[in-house]
Amino acid sequence: MFGARRLTTSTVPGRHKAQVVQPYLWGSQFTEIERRTRHSEDSIRRYLGDFRQIAALYARGASIPEIRAATSRSAAVIGEYIGIYERARREFPAAPRLRELLDAETRRQKKGGRR
Repeated sequence: MFGARRLTTSTVPGRHKAQVVQPYLWGSQFTEIERRTRHSEDSIRRYLGDFRQIAALYARGASIPEIRAATSRSAAVIGEYIGIYERARREFPAAPRLRELLDAETRRQKKGGRR
């Protein structure tokens, strides 16, 4: 078919953050993610920080309205991050980076810190 594009995380609308977070969870290095997505390290760190905060709240049973109130993120962004979190848990349950991110968020919250 002329002009047809293969759907990937880069061509599916609303999957922008997945281009950054999923490869990180699956083991890609920052430099590789930067090269592939053309995002700065600061942007990648911001996406991962948002993902970490949303995933930690979700893992503790917070509802989407509660997560929205705590993070000031849209329901669409929260839904995208929850989808990434669920996929990581389902497909790669021993994902060390998922555990690292959630453990770091738990430690930060115990100290009473904010992002």
